[in-house]
Amino acid sequence: MCRSMNNRLGVLLATALVTVGYAWAVELPDGKYTEWSSEKEIFVPMRDGIHLSTDVWLPKDAPSKLPTVLVRTPYDKDKMENQVGLGWVKFFLKHGFAVVVQSERGRYFSEGYFKNYLQGASTDGYDTIDWIVKQAWSNGKVGTIGCSSSGEQQWPMAASNHLGHAAMIPGASGTAVGNMPGNDTRGSFYRGGVPMIDTWAPWYGLQAPSERLMLPPNSTQAQRIRLRTSYSLMPQGNLFTVPTLDHLPSQDILREAGGALSPFDRYITWTPGDTRWNEVEHMAPERSRAFRRCT
Repeated sequence: MCRSMNNRLGVLLATALVTVGYAWAVELPDGKYTEWSSEKEIFVPMRDGIHLSTDVWLPKDAPSKLPTVLVRTPYDKDKMENQVGLGWVKFFLKHGFAVVVQSERGRYFSEGYFKNYLQGASTDGYDTIDWIVKQAWSNGKVGTIGCSSSGEQQWPMAASNHLGHAAMIPGASGTAVGNMPGNDTRGSFYRGGVPMIDTWAPWYGLQAPSERLMLPPNSTQAQRIRLRTSYSLMPQGNLFTVPTLDHLPSQDILREAGGALSPFDRYITWTPGDTRWNEVEHMAPERSRAFRRCT
């Protein structure tokens, strides 16, 4: 955690980590704010013109300038809100934080395509923090929290060194590491040089396809809210069985399962030493040195 972090932000993020580190749905200590408002399907612009679907939650009757907790995720924001996620969303709102939850590039109602694992983690993360600190309700301090992919996103984001990124809690985020001394797994894609097909074929096939349904061009915020209320973009069913995962050649597993195209189709043809892995925003020694005054 960076030395420059806002003390209150860091302490409460750490409290959340201790409280929900093993079970993200446990009961959390109460705060003083009991009501909040939300604005959904805000299109936040990125530097290349792509817009990312973003929800903002604000506690009512809180000070006009608030610290913010940001979560970027490839998963369904509504599922996070209605199930496990709402517990920690409420925790931060009750303690006077703004909460921002954003769909990653190429996922759900965000524009663009999911071309690589952790795509846009650094630049989209930086641009999102930059957008947050410019909002009237922001005090300029942003903390990030999340588990799994939402944890892994935080490492490249932190390496981009936005001055507003004050604290981070990346839970279960080992797949952010690509190639470091003692760890050459390319984000846990390999174990002992062997692709972990049973883990990654289902994940990419169901959670990170490159092919997807798209919103109409120039959709309005009101249209996006209506469509989100009316339709589910959650992956349906379980395409992957033991026979499917045993299919040869391995690069055709997703086709055999009836799944959409995804980065897995390329990654499975690479080796751990393939230089094309450098296209993925994994953490490596040269990137880890970019952290600003971190311990």
